[in-house]
Amino acid sequence: MRDRSVTNPASALQRIKTYKLASDGLTKMNLRIAAIRSGSEPVRKLSSGSFQRWLETPLACPKCDATYNLAVDWDLSNDRWFPETSRPLITLLKKAIMMGHSTNHRVIHFETEGVIVESVTPTSTQ
Repeated sequence: MRDRSVTNPASALQRIKTYKLASDGLTKMNLRIAAIRSGSEPVRKLSSGSFQRWLETPLACPKCDATYNLAVDWDLSNDRWFPETSRPLITLLKKAIMMGHSTNHRVIHFETEGVIVESVTPTSTQ
């Protein structure tokens, strides 16, 4: 007897997509971390979550005394694997802060969700 999933590639493909979607839903984490310069307000809304958690350890520029506080979604920060999943994002923010030293830290709000650090600047209304 022939296996029907082999003869019908569309159904086999559908099963693979379903499996991938189910597995991605379990492991995917939409972690977004914002770095706001101390003494200033966020330029825009921080995240889609309702509450933010401000992490205890701020990031400091190694060349001067500028410090940035880190904000992250409350639910995601209470995850069991948060220290491991946030480490690469925090490293990217550290690099962005260090590179911001050359512009005298004009950017007061950085955000990252992956491999790109976004510099959030206020929109000028004229």
